[in-house]
Amino acid sequence: MKKRFCVILLAMLAISTHCLSQSKPNDYLVAKIKNPTCGAAVFKYNELTVENTGFLSKEEYRKTTLVKKEFTVNGVFQDDEWNRFYELLSEEWYRFCFWNYKRCAELEVVYNSNSMYKPIDVKVINCHGCTFWKVIK
Repeated sequence: MKKRFCVILLAMLAISTHCLSQSKPNDYLVAKIKNPTCGAAVFKYNELTVENTGFLSKEEYRKTTLVKKEFTVNGVFQDDEWNRFYELLSEEWYRFCFWNYKRCAELEVVYNSNSMYKPIDVKVINCHGCTFWKVIK
């Protein structure tokens, strides 16, 4: 009986979480495309939060008009570019959700290439006109 109750409770939680994510007033992918040089720290600073910002699955975004328009060139959807963009965006979303503002800002600050303060384990990547910061492991 307890096991069955837990399964039902988890199913209800999953459904309610999915529904809540659909009703959030902001969307991380839209924020990134509209602000291509901004990262998690800037979004946090400008009061985007996990509670008021949604992030969809790759397949859900792929179906949207915005993604179709952004990643289609001469009538052909650019799957490789979309896959790379979504991977980088997912990594940034993870940092947005689980890192505090200071840690995000330290990663995303723009350093002079000769600066002794520049982290050696950070790579700046440009993808589809957007800037992403990747921690090199």
